[in-house]
Amino acid sequence: MGTIIACDDDDSILELLHECLSNFGHTVIKAHDVSQLWTLLRDMKPDLLIIDMQMPGGGGPGAMNNLRAIGASNQAVIVYSGMPADKQLVWAHDRGLTKARFIQKPFDLFEFTRIVHELCPPPPPEAAAASAVSETRLRACSRCGAPFECADAGVACLCPNCLR
Repeated sequence: MGTIIACDDDDSILELLHECLSNFGHTVIKAHDVSQLWTLLRDMKPDLLIIDMQMPGGGGPGAMNNLRAIGASNQAVIVYSGMPADKQLVWAHDRGLTKARFIQKPFDLFEFTRIVHELCPPPPPEAAAASAVSETRLRACSRCGAPFECADAGVACLCPNCLR
């Protein structure tokens, strides 16, 4: 089970990320700005950071520069922005950030979830079921429509086959 910090100044996006990723067994901690992100990072080392590129207080660029400054340039990070992903990638490469992934807004939630699971794999279904705090019920996969058991579903509830 991965621990993910999601940092965005837009509460609706934070809630979307929390609901979607929590359904896969991840622990998602919300940070509403870069200073809150740094407070969290002083006390913990998450498996993944998800950061909006443009926020008050520095956003993605400030966070990425600080990660490099504290010697954490190999931290798994997803940065999203309206800027084309190829330009974001060049920007990170120039700063020596090795495990940064970029996605352009508006992003496809299925593609975003695929990238998250590539960097921070979800727990096996048995472990996710054991740690679920909400009632498990039969749901339809948001992508293929196949029925499967899922904890309280968020915006995108994907079956195991669609996650591969």
